[in-house]
Amino acid sequence: MVHVLLIDDDEDEHLFFKWSIEKIQPVVTLTCVFSGLQALEMFSKKIPDFIFLDINLPGADGFECLNDIRNLHNLKDVPVFMYSTEISETSLQKAIMLGATGCIKKSRSHEVLSGMIRQKLNLSEKEIHSNVLMK
Repeated sequence: MVHVLLIDDDEDEHLFFKWSIEKIQPVVTLTCVFSGLQALEMFSKKIPDFIFLDINLPGADGFECLNDIRNLHNLKDVPVFMYSTEISETSLQKAIMLGATGCIKKSRSHEVLSGMIRQKLNLSEKEIHSNVLMK
């Protein structure tokens, strides 16, 4: 089972991401939080396998949150993908410089987002279906 954390201040985005993740269930479990502070509190109890982090968070933005994540020893190897409606070349370079694994532009298509998530998690259709059959 793969545990994914979404850090995004938009509840609608949580639902959309959840629906997109359901297309690759039951291999993936999802936790959603609204801020970097909530994520940092969660990290004391559970470490996700992958993090999707909105750039445009109120208060401490996604870049500040990414910096905090990369400063935590137990999270230094967790892949972090910046996740935003607009990703400029400058944002991409800043994200990579701060330790992001990559960036994903938000999509309004469940199929497209599900495919991007599956690709970032390195999950093939075969792995997903064999995991379903093993349960």
